[in-house]
Amino acid sequence: MFATHDLWTLLTEGALVLALVAVAYLLFERHRHRAAPHGASVTPETSRPSAMEHLLIAEHAANDGIWYWDRERDRAHFSPRWKELLGFGNSDIGSSSGEWFGRIHPADSERVQLELYSHICGETPHFESKHRVLAADGSYRPVFTRGLAVRNADGVVTRLGGSLTDVSPLVEAEQRLVSEALRDELTGLPNRAYFTEVLERCASRALRREEYQFALLFIDLDGFKAVNDSFGHEAGDKLLAAVARKLEACVRPGDVVARQGGDEFTVLLDDIDSGSDATRIAARILASLRSPVRFNARDMTVTGSIGIALNDGHGTTDDLLRSADLAMYRAKSRGRGRYEVFDRAMHAEAVARLRLESELRKGMEGRQFELFYQPLVDPRGGTIRGLEVLMRWNHPERGVVPADDFITVANQTGLIVPLGAWMLRESCQQVARWQEMFPSTPPLTLSVNLCRREMQSPDLLGRIDRLLAETGLRHGSLRIEITESGISESYDATPELYHSLERMGVEFH
Repeated sequence: MFATHDLWTLLTEGALVLALVAVAYLLFERHRHRAAPHGASVTPETSRPSAMEHLLIAEHAANDGIWYWDRERDRAHFSPRWKELLGFGNSDIGSSSGEWFGRIHPADSERVQLELYSHICGETPHFESKHRVLAADGSYRPVFTRGLAVRNADGVVTRLGGSLTDVSPLVEAEQRLVSEALRDELTGLPNRAYFTEVLERCASRALRREEYQFALLFIDLDGFKAVNDSFGHEAGDKLLAAVARKLEACVRPGDVVARQGGDEFTVLLDDIDSGSDATRIAARILASLRSPVRFNARDMTVTGSIGIALNDGHGTTDDLLRSADLAMYRAKSRGRGRYEVFDRAMHAEAVARLRLESELRKGMEGRQFELFYQPLVDPRGGTIRGLEVLMRWNHPERGVVPADDFITVANQTGLIVPLGAWMLRESCQQVARWQEMFPSTPPLTLSVNLCRREMQSPDLLGRIDRLLAETGLRHGSLRIEITESGISESYDATPELYHSLERMGVEFH
C-alpha cells in the first residue's frame, strides 16, 4: 500500500504541495482501518493525529485542486477544491481515474497521455501538462496539472499524486496580449503583423489551387495631414476610426481590413472571381470616403488613393504589397481620389524612379543644378518689374533636364526640401546683388515657387527670416507662390503662414 516513506518521498522531492500528502495519507489510513481484523487495534504514533489535522487543513486551504491515483486498483481521489475548480459539487465526481481522463479535451487527450507516459517511464522528473478539461457548465477549462510518481521496490509506478491549477485567467490574459499585439489600438482593425499573416496564408493557398484568386488594396488618405493641422490630433484620430468603419462596411464577410500605420490601410479581398470584383469594391470605398465625418459641429472630409494588385500564384507577399503600393502612387500622381490596378509597366517606372532618385542625389552633391530667371514685364511700361526663378538640371548624360521631369520624384523622396532651400538662398543672394546694381522704385521682385512638402518644413519661416537678414534682399521684394497641389493639400494651414510671412514683408500667393 501507500507507505509512510512514500509520503515523505513525495514531499521531500519538492513535487507537491503539502495538501497532496494529506490526501494520500488519509486514503492509506482509511484502508488500514477497513482491512484490520475484527477487534484488532490500530494505534497510530503519538504525533499522527496532529499531523493529520495539519494535512487536512492544507488540502482544504490549498488554492490548487489535489488529486491522487492508485494505478494498481485504478482508484482516484479528487479534493473538494479540484471539483470546485471545475464547477462540480463534492458528490458529483466519483473515484475513477476516468473522472479526469475522460474529461480531457479530445484534441489534448493524446498529448496528455504521452506526457504522463514519459514521466512514468522516468524520462521526466515530474508530470506536467497544460490542457483543457470539461467543466460542469459544458465548457472546456484550461488547467495546468503537475504530479509525481511513486515506485515500488521493483521500480514500477504504483501511485501518482499531484495538483491541478485553473489557468483560465492566464490564458485569457495571453489571448488579450495576442489580440492586442495583432490589433491596431486606435481603430480596432488588424494591424500590419496580422495582415501579413493572412496574406501569407492566401499566397500559400494560391500556390496549391490554380483557380484561387485574391486581391490586395493599398489605401492612402489624401488630405489627412490638413485635417490634423486644422482640427487637431483628436479629430485626426476620430477620422481614422471613422474611415476604419467605412472600410469594413464596404467589404464582404471574410475579407480583411487592416491599418498599416499612419493614414495607410490595406484590404485583402479573398477568393474573388476576377479583377472587376476588386475595382468594384475600390469604387465603393472611394464613394464612402467622400462623405464627411462630423467633429465638434464641423465636417472633416478626406479622399483616398487606392492601388490594386491581383495575385497570379507567383511572387512573394512583399512583391504583392510593393505592387499595390506602386499602383497607389500612380493613382496619386494622376489626381488622387481614384484607384489604379498594378501592371508590369509600373514596375519599370518604379525602377526608373529609383534610378532618377539616385542621380538626383549625385546631382546635388556634384552641383549639377542651375538657376534661370524669367523676367516679369510690366505691360503698361514694358519694364522688368521682377524675376521668377526656375531650376534646371545639367545632367552629365541627358543634358539640360527641365524641372517638370524631376520635381515629382524630388517631392516624393523629400529631396525637394534641401533642393528648394538651396534655390531660395541662391536666388535671394543673386537678386539682392541685382537690386544693388540696378536700384529702382519699387525694387526688383523675386518670385519663388514652393510645393506642399516645402510649406510643411518646420523651419521654413525661420529660414526665410535669416535669409532676408543675411542677403539684404529689399523689404517687400520676395514673393512666394504655392503650387496648385500645395494649396489643395494645405489650404487650412495657409492663413497662419500668410500672416507670418506678411510680418516679414514677404508676399504670399
